[in-house]
Amino acid sequence: MPKPCTRRDLFAAAAAVLLAAGCSETVSSAPGERPRGSIPGFQLPAEAGQTRPDLRSVAMVGDSITVRSKPALTTAFNAQGITSVVIDAEVSRRIEIGNGKQEPLNGEQVMTNLLKIGVDPDVWVVALGTNDVGSYDQAGYAALIDAMLAKLPASKPLVWIDVFRPSDMSDTVLFNQVLRDRAARRPHTLVASWFDVASKSPKKLLTSDNLHPSDAGTLAFADVVGSAVALAR
Repeated sequence: MPKPCTRRDLFAAAAAVLLAAGCSETVSSAPGERPRGSIPGFQLPAEAGQTRPDLRSVAMVGDSITVRSKPALTTAFNAQGITSVVIDAEVSRRIEIGNGKQEPLNGEQVMTNLLKIGVDPDVWVVALGTNDVGSYDQAGYAALIDAMLAKLPASKPLVWIDVFRPSDMSDTVLFNQVLRDRAARRPHTLVASWFDVASKSPKKLLTSDNLHPSDAGTLAFADVVGSAVALAR
């Protein structure tokens, strides 16, 4: 049984996160390739300018897509000089549902727990929603997203990665629309688009289940995240 992580362990653990500046916007990378150059030798998007010298730590809460992408995420962020990385990701994780006993601990509680133990990164990243698609209506999605956003003070930069679930495309589109609407109401919040990338080259970037990233997909996912972090201000 693994020993519990200390705060030091957490803040030099395993990989990823994104951020945003004082308005909501969407960042996506070119489909079907290593967008903007990451892994190895991640290259900043031209619009990012110089990397923030004070951007040294990130924390990310995610599901199985993040689990598969951890090595690529770590490499991309380390290439930017981000040395303190916390990634808490679990297969089948949902935003609100999950008690950590018979099912994965939900994202809201994970973020609460990280905050309680003193995790305070320069930027937070959330990559959740895939496992919630199809289970709520528009108002339900809005409530889920608002509750997650409310976990952090409005001054804290946050990046949320949107979702791509081809088996339920109408609800995927709805969730992503609601996500952008709610994120636009919070300062320092950016939505980065995995949907834009994965939907244009699913055979290359997804495994046979048409949901999880392939090896090439994990690189593309990390580039989406890394490009958004590079824009954090």
